[in-house]
Amino acid sequence: KNITSVAVISNRYALATAQVVDTTNDRLWVIDLQASPPAVVREILITDGPDSIAVSPNKQRAVIAVENECEGGTPNWANSAPCGGVTSTVAPTGSVDIVDISATNPSSWTVTNIPVDTTMAQGANLVDPTDVQPEFVDVSPDSTKAAVTMQENNGIGILDLATGTELQSIALTTKDFGSTQLTVGALQITDEAFTLNG
Repeated sequence: KNITSVAVISNRYALATAQVVDTTNDRLWVIDLQASPPAVVREILITDGPDSIAVSPNKQRAVIAVENECEGGTPNWANSAPCGGVTSTVAPTGSVDIVDISATNPSSWTVTNIPVDTTMAQGANLVDPTDVQPEFVDVSPDSTKAAVTMQENNGIGILDLATGTELQSIALTTKDFGSTQLTVGALQITDEAFTLNG
């Protein structure tokens, strides 16, 4: 088992994502921090290949970036057989799991998987929209949106947490370090600094 990330909810629960080799689902472990000693009170099946987790400020949702990276060896996606030879229906591009943690008791928490919108990724001209690999996630202060980095593409995906849909894929492009300046939308990049225009 390989713990990939952890987040804490109001000093009550710790949520730890774990990759479990040779299974088609990985795990979200819910740990009661007020127990003596702290103990796992629920093990929730999540999508294979979690990388990071973030809890919304209103404590209603946990968002997991599912990179779906090979856990060891070489995957054979053409035959739907990732590392270890275990058959999987999960596309290699990655996805996001949204966990509804609004219920007081973790036994009532549920998970919804949001696939990466590859059509949107292609429209944003990401480097490789078929292998997005969500890496890191954070949630907006108003708890309505999540931003997910797409590590293989130098891009960011924006998700609507209420509807469970991807709103936008943003390519951050690349910089020619032989030049002095590059402007990407409202972000001006120089060799020395990042500046938000306007």
